[in-house]
Amino acid sequence: TRTPSGSQWKVDGAQARHAKEVVVDCCAKMVWRQLGAFDEMDTDKDGVISVEEVRQAMEKRLKREVSEIDARNLINAIDDDQSGDIDRDELLRATASLMS
Repeated sequence: TRTPSGSQWKVDGAQARHAKEVVVDCCAKMVWRQLGAFDEMDTDKDGVISVEEVRQAMEKRLKREVSEIDARNLINAIDDDQSGDIDRDELLRATASLMS
């Protein structure tokens, strides 16, 4: 619950966690949009984007080394079926939701 305390609002732990999740989700989707088209990232043409393919795309766009953990976290943000990879539909849903 939020309650006024002078000029500030107090937010409980659950609300703070939810707010953080919303920000992380939005930021992850924005990063996905900047990484390029699905076909550019799916370098082995198997129909899914793997952690390694995400890592390589991030390194190409950011021009710096990217850890496997960072790439996995980006995948986890939009991996609806929790397969560990991103298929075309998952990427389209994630990037389209930024427009709505």
